[in-house]
Amino acid sequence: MSRNTMYAIIALLLVVILGAAGGYWAVKKIRAKQNQEFRYEGKLTVVKEGVDPETFKMAVLTGDTLDETIEKHNLVAQWKLADAEAAKAKIKEKFIVKVSGLEVTLSYQDKDQALAKDILGTLMDSFYKRQKAMRGGAPVSQ
Repeated sequence: MSRNTMYAIIALLLVVILGAAGGYWAVKKIRAKQNQEFRYEGKLTVVKEGVDPETFKMAVLTGDTLDETIEKHNLVAQWKLADAEAAKAKIKEKFIVKVSGLEVTLSYQDKDQALAKDILGTLMDSFYKRQKAMRGGAPVSQ
């Protein structure tokens, strides 16, 4: 085999290897983009330090709040789930509470950017209304 033929074969192999690597990288990026979730955060200030994140999460995600959110955004149909209980489980899974001093950060993530923002807004509004009613504010109308 001549030297030029050998160089041509090596060059061809390099092109094939680099092309395959580039194709693999592109497919990996496209799949990552398809599985991307958007996270929205809201911050609240609490009266005293030492709030347990799980307790706070359960206070926000009460049955009434979840039912209101599921109905308002028609989540059972939108997510193609069997019933409202499956939607409640999905919300609980994607809802995150972090506590830092007097600041509580509530976040929700979903593949649909607008839906993630709307769900977090509904959860926070419902929690705020409930807290206001408990402190003697105006009664909450459902």
